[in-house]
Amino acid sequence: QTLPLTVFDPPTINMLRSCLRNDRTFGVLASWSDGRNTTINNIGTTAEIYEYLPDEGSAGFRVKAKARQRFRMLDSKSNQWKARVRILPEIKLPDPLKAVQLQSLNRHRTSPAQHLRWRRADAAVTRWPAFVYDQYNVDKLVAGIKKELSVFSHGQKDKEKEKAPVKVIIPDDPTELSFWIAQNVPMKEEHRLLLLRLNSPIQRLRWELRALQQCR
Repeated sequence: QTLPLTVFDPPTINMLRSCLRNDRTFGVLASWSDGRNTTINNIGTTAEIYEYLPDEGSAGFRVKAKARQRFRMLDSKSNQWKARVRILPEIKLPDPLKAVQLQSLNRHRTSPAQHLRWRRADAAVTRWPAFVYDQYNVDKLVAGIKKELSVFSHGQKDKEKEKAPVKVIIPDDPTELSFWIAQNVPMKEEHRLLLLRLNSPIQRLRWELRALQQCR
């Protein structure tokens, strides 16, 4: 995800300038405010600066950064701009039926219908029916989320016919989609934090799909 930042605070500007002189990478901690108090959590992401405007002036110091790796802050140094962190893994689970597939049947998996047919046959040699494995199939999760989003978009079009259309690009990559949903779909901040703590895109997509279905 892209993080556009406009900074006016001199210490933060100095920190960003230091990053630009080195590896252009800094850390962003998840936080939210209720209007009176600001809560800062120990979960965040590294961000790599790829564009910036050095002229501060009244417009502030503007940078664009790309979120790279999630981390958990272990402890902060006496200097508030430095901390010891642990990079969190991004676990991509394989298809659970891959191990029982007969390679000799792969030539028949040439269309979605055939793939579904033989997927059911693969599941038949296990102790669970196919629909159990489908709940963890990343392609089905992505398709399910896009279907739910299309329902919401059609509803918005009916309400906003007079407004100019806005083109929204939804990622196809499961990992990017899971973070895109967490960033763009309205939800409680504690739910966003929960999603950031999950180490697998399948876990995040399953939670997000269930949440979207409950919002119908």
